[in-house]
Parts: sequence; C-alpha cells; structure tokens
Amino acid sequence: MKFIEAAAMLSVGAFSAGASIWYVTGPDAEPTEAELNGVFSSTVAVQHEEPQVTRAIVNPLPLGAADRIHAIISQTEDTIDSVRPLTPEQEEVVAFFEKIARDRNAEGTTTPDALVSFDNLTIDGLTVRYYYTTADRYDDLDRSTLLSEQAALVQSNICNQASIRQLISEYGVGYNYRFISKDFRFIGEVTGDLEICPS
Repeated sequence: MKFIEAAAMLSVGAFSAGASIWYVTGPDAEPTEAELNGVFSSTVAVQHEEPQVTRAIVNPLPLGAADRIHAIISQTEDTIDSVRPLTPEQEEVVAFFEKIARDRNAEGTTTPDALVSFDNLTIDGLTVRYYYTTADRYDDLDRSTLLSEQAALVQSNICNQASIRQLISEYGVGYNYRFISKDFRFIGEVTGDLEICPS
C-alpha cells in the first residue's frame, strides 16, 4: 500500500470514528478514555487491513494460437526497440504505422492459396514486423529456398521504393518479415536492408 493511500485511509478512519463519538456524546461532552482508545484502535485496524485480491476468469488462448505465438517469440533474437526514446518525427512515423497495422490486421489473413499468406502486422518501436504462414508443413518445405526468394522480394521492394528507403535512412525504420509453417514451426525471418541497394 502506498504511503498516501495509507494516510488517506487513516484520516478517513479517524474522522468517521471521531464523528461517531461526537454524535453519541454530543458536541459539548468530552470523550472518555475508552472512546478515544476505540478511535485509535479502529484507525489502526484500517491501516492494517490486507487488500482483497480477486482474479477474473479469462478464457485461455486456443492451443494452436498459443503454440503459434510461442513458436514465433521463442525464435526471436531481436531486442525490443520500444525502450529507445523517439524523436517527435519518429513518433509520428510510429503512429502512422500503428494505424496501418490496425487497419491491415482488421482485414485478416489474405491469399490462403498462395505459398505464403499474410497473418498480421505489428509495430515494435521503429520496427515494422510482418508475419506470414506458409501453405505447407515444416518438413515439406525447402526452407532455404523459401527464405532466399522472400529476401529477394523484400530487397526489391525496398530498393525500388524511394519512400521506404527514406523511412529507413532518415527515420530509422526497420522492416522485418517472419515466416512460420502451416504446422506452426518457425522457419526464419528476413530483414530489409539498404546496403545492397544500388546508390
């Protein structure tokens, strides 16, 4: 319990007990020692009350969703960017991407018949993360080919779009793409990079 809360409770307890004595004995009567002890003990009792802890029953995630989240998070090697202080311009960029993420995630999974389908988009500080699921199970995939093809697509998009290059070079935005298999096993990730783009 915080000091201010304890002091407030102590004051309220003493006031209510004092008001009770005044009501019973009258405004001109002096309280007896027993009545004052009662005020003191009721005040102390208020101070020492233990808080009641209640827990709400929450529906757990379905097993598949929990496994999927764990598969993605457990393979993460990146540090969380959101602890770094952002400039006002960077905060505007983050707000822009957060709106895009809300809108895009509301649309849900797309192109389920493709080799990879979009699952969701998250914003972690200045890192924009896309999550995709493959149409095949982990053991049925040529993982290195899949990741190299996706890396080529990402790099092509970054290198060919001036607005993306500007966000990376001037604002520090990072682009990360994570892939899991149909059976929720982490395949790998691709990170966009300006280094291979021609000047």
